[in-house]
Amino acid sequence: MAFPTRVIGLTADPSFPDEMYAALEVAGVMRSTDGGDSLDDITGSLAPSEDTLDLHGVQCTAASPRTVFITTRVGPFIGPDRGSEWIPIDFGKFSEITYTRDLYAAPHDPNMLFVSIGAAARSSQGALFRRRDLFKTFEPVGAGISANSTMMAVRIDPREPSHVFFLRRSATRPCLWSIEMTLLQLTSCRRRRRKYGG
Repeated sequence: MAFPTRVIGLTADPSFPDEMYAALEVAGVMRSTDGGDSLDDITGSLAPSEDTLDLHGVQCTAASPRTVFITTRVGPFIGPDRGSEWIPIDFGKFSEITYTRDLYAAPHDPNMLFVSIGAAARSSQGALFRRRDLFKTFEPVGAGISANSTMMAVRIDPREPSHVFFLRRSATRPCLWSIEMTLLQLTSCRRRRRKYGG
């Protein structure tokens, strides 16, 4: 491994808040059933491939209690029954890019999950996708929204669910990040941008 393992995401099951999950970068998934006092490795079939051990996001949603959703270098997975197994999702049906980064459950709709993608950790391609039916079908966010860099993160304003914020990482300037906002509509998106770094 070229870099140390780190926790890259944490989530709790809204229906069972003592059940928590940690996504580890290039080290799989950990689960706590006692509010974080102890942890168990539930990586299972994600090992030994570095591609599936390289987690980028983890979420639970009230629409599917005791189910864990994760994103990896090779696409998303579903972990039913508190992550007792890992079922791969064929993201290639929906996008030529299958490198999935962040994962976020919409605060206003427990059936909707957002996924940010890119061609690699640093690339000149990226996009946002969402699922209105948990992990059954994906659709791109907004007609014509695209990025010339990897979409690293996505968040939604809980007070105004049409405001979707995403973080991009410059493909050519590693220290340049931009935070942008999309006004989520059925056919179009308007964007505001703020850049950080040099």
